[in-house]
Amino acid sequence: MCEYIDTIQDVVSEFVEDERTFSAFDVTKQVRIVEKGSVNVEHNVVRGAVHAMMSGMDNYQAAFNGKYQEYQPVATQPALVQDSGSYAGMPPAPSPFNDSIIELLPGERLEIEFQEPLSKITISQG
Repeated sequence: MCEYIDTIQDVVSEFVEDERTFSAFDVTKQVRIVEKGSVNVEHNVVRGAVHAMMSGMDNYQAAFNGKYQEYQPVATQPALVQDSGSYAGMPPAPSPFNDSIIELLPGERLEIEFQEPLSKITISQG
């Protein structure tokens, strides 16, 4: 068992609470500062622990930046705003992203943006 696992958990909790984007190496550096050289903090151990801790986090997403894995807070979607043409008292239309099938009316388009290397796909019905 890792003798500084509690420190790793504390650092990860602090980063998540602050909604920081961070990597396992950021955690390693902070654990080394906290432990002040009292133990040999191995990055391989910290990296494994961080990846395990973050795997079940719904409010964070893992993103490979080309060199290493970063953990980023998931952006929360703003509430849907009803347009002025909707009927009073009617609930807002559900988000089209709750279903795996999205129907487009003629002239409508759906734009999906991805991280590198693919940047964007536009699907339209016309």
